[in-house]
Amino acid sequence: MKKIYDPDPEDVIEWAKSELDEWPASDWDYYVMNGKNDNLVFELADNKKHAKFYFFLHSLYYLVGDYFNEKNKNLKKEERINNLLAKVNELSSTHIKEWMMNTQDLFNGKLNFDPEFWLNYMFYDDIKKLKNKKIDSRSR
Repeated sequence: MKKIYDPDPEDVIEWAKSELDEWPASDWDYYVMNGKNDNLVFELADNKKHAKFYFFLHSLYYLVGDYFNEKNKNLKKEERINNLLAKVNELSSTHIKEWMMNTQDLFNGKLNFDPEFWLNYMFYDDIKKLKNKKIDSRSR
């Protein structure tokens, strides 16, 4: 891989095709969503048969979460999100359609922004379970 911290589509495809489940860097979702890979990420997230589709779906959620988490909204990032939303159609997977609906609801104020959900989509259920275990252990 040429650039772990600024990957281009070639780098992303190399990792996507590899046998490695581990991310090349701890913030790989952030690095992948650098603006160079949006269409590729969308395609890979829309292909549930791809072994790493869930990472790429997570990366779409991460992009939206990163945008909403910023104090000063980045209009370029908003444009990128809108371009990705425009790619959703009747042939898109249910996961992609759900991402679109959640994103639109967030933009329209129908959802409150939960950074834990949007920035950690891939791990959100595990985070909730861990929090519930901590709460349960304190109540004993």
